[in-house]
Amino acid sequence: VITGGSDASLTYASLRGWTALQAMSTDTCRPFSIQRKGMAIGEGAATLIVEEEEHARKRGAKIYAEVAGSGSTADASHITKPDPANAAAAIRAAHEDAGISGDGPILYSAHGTGTKLNDSSESIAFRLAYPDRIANHRVIATKSAHGHMLGATGAMEFLIAIKALKEKTAPPILNYLGPDPECDLPLVLEPEQISAETAVSASFAFGGLNSVLIARKY
Repeated sequence: VITGGSDASLTYASLRGWTALQAMSTDTCRPFSIQRKGMAIGEGAATLIVEEEEHARKRGAKIYAEVAGSGSTADASHITKPDPANAAAAIRAAHEDAGISGDGPILYSAHGTGTKLNDSSESIAFRLAYPDRIANHRVIATKSAHGHMLGATGAMEFLIAIKALKEKTAPPILNYLGPDPECDLPLVLEPEQISAETAVSASFAFGGLNSVLIARKY
């Protein structure tokens, strides 16, 4: 299966719409930072080839990771306000599907849009999903580098998380200016060597649509 996403949303209509929602930053994207002011739109594409291990080995493909599990919820609680409990439920469902404990160490690729509401809500969801041993995990937020690419973002962030596992290096959250007490997470703020064998990639959309993928290092 060839899968992925692409989007090109740097258009007048798109930017006007996001500005009307008061979701856009007048500065830059600063996920989980006390001075975050909103998201930044980006454009891009990411493609992954997903196949049975036997088929990949037979054709001599370079295998980067195993797609170990997935979880999703659709709570429809509010069109723009996320529900941390249901986001956490999606994370737990992905772990259950993968048969992987949440004890860690885990590389968590956050949805991390840089908006006040999203980042504080996701921080609550993270603590609900991982109530113990939070310090074992590392949190990245790559929208600080590539912006919110909308339909391409989920694939891109999953790809980056897989690459981080392969290279044993977590990419830093950019543009960070200081901690927010509401976002007390084990953030990666400098390039960091990691020992995690598991990556969790979270996508939390408007309308309570939450999707989480788990990759296991190959």
